[in-house]
Amino acid sequence: SLHSSEVSVNESIKIIDALLTQADGKLADIQKKVFDNVDQGQVSTSVILLIVIIAAVAIAVTTIRAMIVPLRRINTVLSYIAEGDLSRQLHVDSNDEYGELSTNLNYVVDHLKGLIADISQNAHSLNSAATDSSHEIKMVSDLINKQQYTVEQMRNITTELNHNADEVLTKSTHAEQQMTEALEQSDEL
Repeated sequence: SLHSSEVSVNESIKIIDALLTQADGKLADIQKKVFDNVDQGQVSTSVILLIVIIAAVAIAVTTIRAMIVPLRRINTVLSYIAEGDLSRQLHVDSNDEYGELSTNLNYVVDHLKGLIADISQNAHSLNSAATDSSHEIKMVSDLINKQQYTVEQMRNITTELNHNADEVLTKSTHAEQQMTEALEQSDEL
């Protein structure tokens, strides 16, 4: 009985050893498959990461280019305006912030042209009135009192025109400051 128990225990140990060997083999196979899957996952992750980085760089370059080109055009026109050339206009081809900025800049240039045209017309009118007054003064020497009154009116008109010209200059300077601030704000964006 003892002997048969020993034989049974030895056989059981052999069977358990065989099962452990099989389990070790299957475990090694499973470990190999897991490591293979992890390696494959790392390669897939690396490829996906590379694709994402390339896409991000492409989007960044496109976005930066989309911002720099309109700003370059706006700066070019502003440099012409700063030199006194009001004949330049920006082509507005979008409804974004740059399109709105370009539209507003074109509006400012048109407004400045109108102001300058008004100043020129007023100066021409004043010059014409001064010429007419000069002829009248030469022709009507006996009306000295009336002449002094007319000269005083002309002096008031000239003062008012100078005041208007100063206001226009102040408004133009303010408009330029606003354009500069708008450009600085768009550069910060």
